[in-house]
Amino acid sequence: MMRLMHFMEICSDLLAYGYVFVFLCMICAFLPMRRNWFLRIVGIGALDILATSFIYSNDPYGLLGAMGGFFLYIAVFHVGKMIEKVTAVLVFCPAMIAVNYLMEETGRKIFFALTNAPASPTEDGWTCEQHLAVCA
Repeated sequence: MMRLMHFMEICSDLLAYGYVFVFLCMICAFLPMRRNWFLRIVGIGALDILATSFIYSNDPYGLLGAMGGFFLYIAVFHVGKMIEKVTAVLVFCPAMIAVNYLMEETGRKIFFALTNAPASPTEDGWTCEQHLAVCA
């Protein structure tokens, strides 16, 4: 089971980095990044954190936090008029949230299907050792 979880983590990381690269290319096609190389590196790191943030269903604070963070990212690291930046946020933020939610939900379903783990903490089925091994 540990090999399967390690394999799933590697696949998840590769998908996430590919997604961040494609998302950055889409944003840069609309709004170019600033020319300062330091700001570009910090911006890519910030987008990596934002674009792979966890989005859960019925979580308005997470949604508003992701939108606010994305607006700050666009405002600081990209060049353009304010109306272009607001438009970029209104176009790309829902796509980012949707992809993050789908990745989280699909990963959860695949994990529970492959491991036969209990779907909720109230169900019995895992021993303390198994739970600690998963969390470690």
